[in-house]
Amino acid sequence: MTLFRKMCAVVALSLCAANVFCASGNESERDSRRLEKESKKAAEAENNLNLAREAYFSKDYSTALKLFKKSAKSNNPDAQYELGCMYFLGLGTSVNYSTAQSWFKKAAAQGNGQAQFSLGIMAETGLGTKKDFSEAAAWYELASRDGVYEAENNLGVFYALGNGVPQDYSYSIRLFMSARDHGSSEAACNLGYMYETGRGVPKDYSTAAQWYEEGAAAGNAEAQCNLAILYENGLGVSQDYNRALDLYQKAANQENARALVNLGAIYASGRFVTRDLNYALQCFNKAASLGDSLASSNLAKIKGKPSYSGGYSAAYSWYRCGNLCSVKL
Repeated sequence: MTLFRKMCAVVALSLCAANVFCASGNESERDSRRLEKESKKAAEAENNLNLAREAYFSKDYSTALKLFKKSAKSNNPDAQYELGCMYFLGLGTSVNYSTAQSWFKKAAAQGNGQAQFSLGIMAETGLGTKKDFSEAAAWYELASRDGVYEAENNLGVFYALGNGVPQDYSYSIRLFMSARDHGSSEAACNLGYMYETGRGVPKDYSTAAQWYEEGAAAGNAEAQCNLAILYENGLGVSQDYNRALDLYQKAANQENARALVNLGAIYASGRFVTRDLNYALQCFNKAASLGDSLASSNLAKIKGKPSYSGGYSAAYSWYRCGNLCSVKL
């Protein structure tokens, strides 16, 4: 090869290397610009999320909705979840379960546990979608793995009842225990129910009362009502009508339908209180408006025989046992 050809080859190789380097440099520069743009977009989304929360806590729901939407459209999973909540609850907009579900799914796909939990509740209740216990259980399972203890509690209820999963009292109790250890008053209430009814453990009213006490002290209405039933009937505790009445009233003040029914039955019959049909009617009407069937039955009795003075058990229906407690949105 002549010197001239060698020089041409060297120049060609140099030019080729330069082009490769240039292309590589351009690609690196493009990546850098893209990452910078994405970082800026993420920071803006986070800022909008924080501003949205400020507006929300100031009860400026219209502004909060707009800012949550801006952040959510930038693919921020927390904003997508919280925007879903706005549509679910009808804050700053009308209630729209379909739109809420859509945003929950976007957030859930990015691993947002609260969104997964919310989708579980929607599938369980049939809000905005077909009621499907198996699907609800699957969402609760995912949310539980992401550390949402409320989902653990609700999944425990499913295993206790056999809703969408095989009935398994032992696993249910483990889930309730885990949720309770994370501060769930609903789970404490449910542990009380398992002991009261002897599901997966020997029936033990005293232990049931202890769990109900824990839930009731945390303000859980279902636990308050369940504990009131034990005090009214002297099960696992010394019979104490005043304590029972106080617990029923606390639960009724939180619109617990079962407590309202039992409170109404007590006042309608005059059992350990001065008989008060007007107050009994108020309790039954309120419980009936919450969809309680026993309340409707009692209303028919009290309206049909307003001067009825028969015995408590003969006159009115009431709840004699505790109940499981799920976490709602």
